[in-house]
Amino acid sequence: MKRIGAIRPTTASIRRPRHGEKVIRPLRSEADYDAALDEVERYFENDPKPGTPEADRLDLLALIIEDYERKYWPIDPPDAIDAIRYRMEASGYPKPILVACPARANAPRTS
Repeated sequence: MKRIGAIRPTTASIRRPRHGEKVIRPLRSEADYDAALDEVERYFENDPKPGTPEADRLDLLALIIEDYERKYWPIDPPDAIDAIRYRMEASGYPKPILVACPARANAPRTS
């Protein structure tokens, strides 16, 4: 095995796919993405034990799915006012306070 710098890869971390398993590769298409989601969905019913090859596979699948979603379906951060309103509604603040917020934000400042 070739040394990489001062670190030598261990054979324990390198495993060939089992019969029927596909090699995990970067997602390059919607079909790849759908196939990865289908495979991850199977793990939801039978959560693998931490430290097992199945758990490692689930972690890798989750990482490539997250990367694909970040590249192709980015989510913009919420507007600050909308985020505050959402938090206030979720916390149960009464409506009069929520209605007063936009008026105060747009009111001219006097100093």
